[in-house]
Amino acid sequence: MSKPTTDQLARKSIAVLVAHVRDHQNKHLPNLSYEEVAERIGRLNRHDKPFARGMGSQVFKCMGHLFKGQKLHGVSSIPHLQSLVGSKSDPLRLPEDGYEEFVPGYSKLSRPERIAHIEAEKS
Repeated sequence: MSKPTTDQLARKSIAVLVAHVRDHQNKHLPNLSYEEVAERIGRLNRHDKPFARGMGSQVFKCMGHLFKGQKLHGVSSIPHLQSLVGSKSDPLRLPEDGYEEFVPGYSKLSRPERIAHIEAEKS
């Protein structure tokens, strides 16, 4: 069995994140950890444990570029799904600095500004 490509993992991640949003309609939408998404898309290490290293810089970067220039039912831009995923060491699971590629200046935002940005992406 061949190892899935980054593009394939990105597409699986889209499905996982869209399902996560759908499952939390009309209630608080918590962010997932990179490890949770890795497990859900079957990105495992040789010990069959979720392999989260590089999720943001590889898989979610690829995912973000899949949407570049796309429109959804007249909406000017598609919300950044990668805003729903962050480090498990962060209680709010805020995206890490790799999110900067899609939101210039994100890495320079204070924690309260990051929280406000992510909440705005969810609404």
